Amino acid sequence: MRYFSLAMLFWAVALVICQAAITPDQQKKVTATAGLLNKMDALIKAEKYDEVLKQLPEIQAAVTELATIPELALPVANVIKRIEAVRGDLELQGYTLPEFVKPEMAKPMPKPAPMPMPAPGTPAGTPPAGAPAAGEISFVKHVAPFLIAKCGKCHVDGAKGGLNFASYEILEKGYKGKLMIQKGDSKNSEAVREIESGNMPKGGLKVEPAELAGLKKWIDDGAKFDGTDPKALLASLVAGKAAVPAKAAPVNEPPAPLVAATGKETVSFARDIAPMLVGTCFNCHSSGNNADKGGLRFNHFANLLKGGDSGRIIAPGKPADSLLVKKLKGMAGDRMPLNGRPWSDKQIGLVEKWIGEGAKFDGGDPMLATETVAAIAKARDATHEQLLAERKTTAVDNWKHALPDERPNQVESTNFLVVGSVSESILKQISDLAEAQATALKTQFALPADKPLIKGRATLFAVRSKIDYVEWKAIEEREPPINLRGHPRHTVIDAYAVLWVPADEKEFSLKTLVNEQVTALLFAEFGNGRLPPWFYSGLGRAYVGRGDVRDPRVKLIDESVNGVVGRLGSANDLPRGTLGSEGTEVAAYGFAKYLLSNQSKFNTMITAIRAGADLDSAMVRGYGGGALQVIGSWSGKGMNAQK
Repeated sequence: MRYFSLAMLFWAVALVICQAAITPDQQKKVTATAGLLNKMDALIKAEKYDEVLKQLPEIQAAVTELATIPELALPVANVIKRIEAVRGDLELQGYTLPEFVKPEMAKPMPKPAPMPMPAPGTPAGTPPAGAPAAGEISFVKHVAPFLIAKCGKCHVDGAKGGLNFASYEILEKGYKGKLMIQKGDSKNSEAVREIESGNMPKGGLKVEPAELAGLKKWIDDGAKFDGTDPKALLASLVAGKAAVPAKAAPVNEPPAPLVAATGKETVSFARDIAPMLVGTCFNCHSSGNNADKGGLRFNHFANLLKGGDSGRIIAPGKPADSLLVKKLKGMAGDRMPLNGRPWSDKQIGLVEKWIGEGAKFDGGDPMLATETVAAIAKARDATHEQLLAERKTTAVDNWKHALPDERPNQVESTNFLVVGSVSESILKQISDLAEAQATALKTQFALPADKPLIKGRATLFAVRSKIDYVEWKAIEEREPPINLRGHPRHTVIDAYAVLWVPADEKEFSLKTLVNEQVTALLFAEFGNGRLPPWFYSGLGRAYVGRGDVRDPRVKLIDESVNGVVGRLGSANDLPRGTLGSEGTEVAAYGFAKYLLSNQSKFNTMITAIRAGADLDSAMVRGYGGGALQVIGSWSGKGMNAQK
């Protein structure tokens, strides 16, 4: 359970003592409630959940009484939200809780209205012309001018660090899971945090206290938009500034053809061109947020081929006729990158050579993010030691992202880094099991005994509860397969598996769970980024699980396959993931058992994958048909072929 929840409750209430004009008797109640919350915090941290359950009614009663005090209405409302979150955590742990009737809240005391935000260039403390009534903050009249004045160069006109808020709609959506504005909660708004920390704005610009107060007020009041079109560019909203002129009609031209690289080219898009685009062009051309920059986006290769408002920028085989080259040389309007350091002759020469060789693509999926294409190429070129060092750093970052308030233990071995919130002895047990499976797999697949099982080593994350396992959705942006208790991920850039460790061996076999993940990661390694996660995950689970049919967890998965197969509407449902994360994993397991039922065909398929074939080609060699065709044959037979 996340023990930080009640720690935040404690501070939320304790700080009220200094901030609200309440009576001495009320202060005593606040102090007593804060003490209860602090005690609860300690119990959660010690994982004494039975005691937590006993203490909860007393806390709920205390908070209900505090809810009647108008001065405490806002902080108590936040406390109640936290209590509900803790109750939800306890329910996930399997506890049955008595009903909690939310108290009727006293109407909060009105806040003193901060000074309206002045327009850019106006002396601090001077309200802008046409300012609304005192205390009201307008997005159009106050916030938009502020953003343009203090953030415009990097994040309105550009997308420094990938962050752009050229319109209210974009600002509202946030960036990579972070909300720049948390409506009604300025304290947890990333924009406010960045300003208060001094990180922003850059370039010597200063945010006046009245400006920051106005921004907070606007957010706390719900961050409302008072214009007519939330998609409109901020520049067109600002009073006294000319509206952004309409663009010329874009050139209607088909994209340049997509041609796969043969491997004989001297310049690689993934290795040579993509890193340069990411490093210098993404401020203006990284995503749809900045489509006004000539309508040109480099966020994936398909958009590069499409070009922008001026039409294609690449003429395969003709670098001198390619607008991209002309822009880099300053031969067609403004030299690119705009306001950035010009590319060197060597860099431009690489682009010319790449286009001259046909502008071919070696990044796999043309819809894959350009940053990912570049990162995969870098990982493939790295040595085992170089990739190992990067993955160790990535492992720490992943843990902090998923479980920021859990300090993990670590155990390192030849082939694995094991990180988790369980004891070091359990991590050592997982490490030993994983190394034993690595040795066995090297023998089974005739791999060199003195070479690492997986280039760059793999990370095994061990968590101790359902709540912690579910938190991994912050990394993968999907719900983990809860009943399966573990899953792998291999992206070439990174290789890891997450395991929800059993409470004891009577629950299910830790050895089987570890062996499944290690085996799945090896199959993914064979594919070197060409295999979809559902396939190598199911294959690892089936390859190991067929030898441990008495394991309660494996039996549960086996018993679930028939029902999941019945939900398949077509062969496409499996690769598309339409059954949800757990349904897809169970179906993939059933399909993998079907493949393993013919060892000779399976061996032919794996040999093809190891030789560099994609999944479809390998399936044709082993089973006589592409992946969808073989999935169709399996699902049509149901479970009969697997018995």
